[in-house]
Amino acid sequence: MTSIALHDRTLHDDDIPPIVELFNAHEAAGGRDDWMSPDELRHELSHPNIDRARDVRVWEDGEGLLAYAYLFFQEGDEPDVFLRFLMRLDATDGAAERLIYDWARQRSAEVCAQRGVDYRLRCGAFEGELRRIALLKSWDLRPLRYFQRLRHVLHMPIAAPQLPSGYRLRTFEGEADVEPWVELFNQSFVDHWNHHELTPEALRHYLASPEYRADLDLLAIAPDGSFAGFCYCVLKPAGRSGKHYDEGFIGVLGTRRGHRGIGLGRALLLAGLHLLKQQGAAVVDLSVDTQNPSGAGRLYASVGFEPLRTFMLFSQK
Repeated sequence: MTSIALHDRTLHDDDIPPIVELFNAHEAAGGRDDWMSPDELRHELSHPNIDRARDVRVWEDGEGLLAYAYLFFQEGDEPDVFLRFLMRLDATDGAAERLIYDWARQRSAEVCAQRGVDYRLRCGAFEGELRRIALLKSWDLRPLRYFQRLRHVLHMPIAAPQLPSGYRLRTFEGEADVEPWVELFNQSFVDHWNHHELTPEALRHYLASPEYRADLDLLAIAPDGSFAGFCYCVLKPAGRSGKHYDEGFIGVLGTRRGHRGIGLGRALLLAGLHLLKQQGAAVVDLSVDTQNPSGAGRLYASVGFEPLRTFMLFSQK
């Protein structure tokens, strides 16, 4: 790479395609397959927690786009700001890395002062990304939590879901379900590590995602008609990452307090697997906190999920 001076600026719409190419190049180089489309990135950066004019930055050199980064601020008991950044694969002299870190610290300090909130800077790396891990440690970030990506290959029969007596399944039905879905989410995950309250505004943003399908958003309805649990599924069609098969994801799986320990979570998970297989998925992935207090890892293993890779979350002390 040349030593031409770097400069930074705000994000332009025509930056989206090269950033997507950069993301997909990193996925290929790392042997991963979570490829992204331009529409998905546009939607990601339109989240209500992101100020696109201030929380997203692009760096260029004489060869074009060198790096990009954005910050995602979250309130809660442990307010945090997650830094996501990518650099061109040939960016190895450290200049862009220093600029990204300086910008992230400066922007975070501005928001902390404006809101009176002490956000902790956090960033992630996959377990095999040794250079990135060393970089995060040089920024005084330390490993805080580990998340395991699991995969279920759908070549064997899947057990039939057995709902508890009186419970039934249906799919998400639109705006009328937004408020109870948000309540269900918050009640299901309130006792999980680093829970951040979901808002109706944030849920509506997710519902507008290019990959969202209401017919894959399963809800468990209790005998009294309330929302008891959910299994939000995603299907990514063949060809989006050069694969010849469709790939499914369990995006969110949870049960509300008072509806646990009766087999509802297992039934929802199995129903989600059946639904994704019926839609053509050959594999189904999900992610789990390795320190999940509910024993989710054991549930996933019991129905056939196996470890694929590990994601490390780094944080300021």
